[in-house]
Amino acid sequence: MFQRRLLRPLFLFVSTIVVVALCIVSFIRLPYETRAYVFKQGPITSCTFEKDIPNIVHLVYILKDPIQGDFPLQFSQFLSIYALSKRWQPDAIYLHTNAEADGGSNGKHIKMLEHKSDFARVKAVHDFGGIYVDLDVHALQDINPVHEAGYRAVVGRQLGGDLQSGSFMSEKGGRLVKEWMERMHEVYDGRWITHSNKLLTTVGEELVNTGPCEVLIMGRDAWAPGGWVRDDTERLYGEHDDVESNIAGLKQGDSLPEHDDMDGYDRPEWAFDYSCTYLLHAFSLEKPRDGVKHNRITPKYVLERRSNFGRAVYSIAKELYDKGIITIDETL
Repeated sequence: MFQRRLLRPLFLFVSTIVVVALCIVSFIRLPYETRAYVFKQGPITSCTFEKDIPNIVHLVYILKDPIQGDFPLQFSQFLSIYALSKRWQPDAIYLHTNAEADGGSNGKHIKMLEHKSDFARVKAVHDFGGIYVDLDVHALQDINPVHEAGYRAVVGRQLGGDLQSGSFMSEKGGRLVKEWMERMHEVYDGRWITHSNKLLTTVGEELVNTGPCEVLIMGRDAWAPGGWVRDDTERLYGEHDDVESNIAGLKQGDSLPEHDDMDGYDRPEWAFDYSCTYLLHAFSLEKPRDGVKHNRITPKYVLERRSNFGRAVYSIAKELYDKGIITIDETL
C-alpha cells in the first residue's frame, strides 16, 4: 500500500514532465513563422468589436482598352470565382474595372495594368468594405473563421515576409485601407511593389500594435503558400508521372472518384499539405497579358490530379463536371 501511495505521485510527476517535453518539442518543430504567430496573435476568436467586415467579395479586372475591350477569363479564373462563391457564400461579388485616373496625386503616370488594379482594389475595399482576392487566388476552405474573428482588417504574409496585396479584407473605411489608400498615391514611383506590398507591410505592422482588434496578420501557410519564382511555379503546376491519371479509363459521363486530401491518406511524397490553407495564391509565369490563353490549366489537366494545383482545386472541378459545365477530356 505504501509503495502504491509513493508510486502514484511519482507517476503523475513523470507523466507531466513527458507531456510538457512533447509540447516543447512539437512547438520547436513548428516553422518560425508559425511560432511567432502563436505568441503574437493568440486565438483569432478572442477579438470583438462593434462593426463587421461585410460579406462582400471584390474582384478587379483592368482592361487595356476600356472602350472596346472584353473580359477574356481563363478557366483557372473561373475556377477561382466559382470556388469562393461556393465556399464563402458571399452576399455579393463585385467585378471592378477601369475607373481610376491614369495619374497618381503626385503626378506620376500609372502605366501598368497591374498598378491600376492595385489602386482600384484598395479603393473598392475602402469604399464598400469586404474581401478582395486576385483572380489567381483559390479558396480552399471556408473563410468565415477568419472573416468573423472580430478584427477590423485581415492580411497575410507572402514569400519573403512582406504582407501581400493579392488578398485582404477590411471593414468599410477601416484604418488599414484608409491609410494605405491615402499613402499609396504619395509613394507611387512606378516600381513593382512600392505602393502595394511594401506600403501595406509598413501600414499593417504599424497598426497591428495599436489595438487588439485592428489588424490580424495571417501566416504564409494559411494565406499565400508557394511563391512566384520558376521553381515555385513548377512545384505547383508540374505534372508527376509516378501517379496514374485520376481519369484513366474513364469516359465522359462516368462518375469521377472522390478524394479528400485533408486526411493525407492518398497523398504522394511530392504533394503539398493544404489542410491549414485558406487561400492558395497560384502564381503563374504564363499571364493573359502575354497572350496566353489558358496557362496550361484546362479541365483535363485539373481532373487528372497529377499536380499540386490539380489536387488543390480538384473538388471544385469535379463539381463543375458533375453539373455538366466541363467535360472530362476538355483541353480548351
